[in-house]
Amino acid sequence: MELISLDFLNSDWRDWRGSGRHENRLEKADWLEWFLAKWDLPADLSAIRDVRDLTLFRDSLRTIVEYTVAGEPLRDADIAFFNEALQPYSSYPQLSRTENGLQLTQVSALNGWPYVTARIALDLAELLAKGDLRRLKMCDNSDCRWIFYDQSRNRAARWCDDKCCGNLMKVRRFRKKNK
Repeated sequence: MELISLDFLNSDWRDWRGSGRHENRLEKADWLEWFLAKWDLPADLSAIRDVRDLTLFRDSLRTIVEYTVAGEPLRDADIAFFNEALQPYSSYPQLSRTENGLQLTQVSALNGWPYVTARIALDLAELLAKGDLRRLKMCDNSDCRWIFYDQSRNRAARWCDDKCCGNLMKVRRFRKKNK
């Protein structure tokens, strides 16, 4: 399941192999271009006033997700944070012509970075309100900490990727056991 909010949260990249390397991808123009294009978001990179504001927004959302993954309920301050982020998000229906006839879609009166942050907050708020919170997880590899939505049948996934983090953690456990 691909979610705009999870892509945004995972812009706080850490080297899952344990080198200690860390990268704030919000500071990288090519990553931001990819993100905006992938999610068809109308924002101009030159209009970012301060990447620190975007990073603080991400870190606040990440903290909320970390509490949620740990089984903690949302605090009143968390709900107030979401409501403040969602307040400018207003939309209206718009009729347009397509190849197959007419289509009615919701469009936002917002644009630019305020729209981007409101859309991310809306996506995460919908996941927290309507999704199965037992499926929202953080990779068990302490070097990775990637946030993902567990789509396994029994909700037992522990790693963001079985081939990368999963194999690495199994090898580490095997080597520790055989020392």
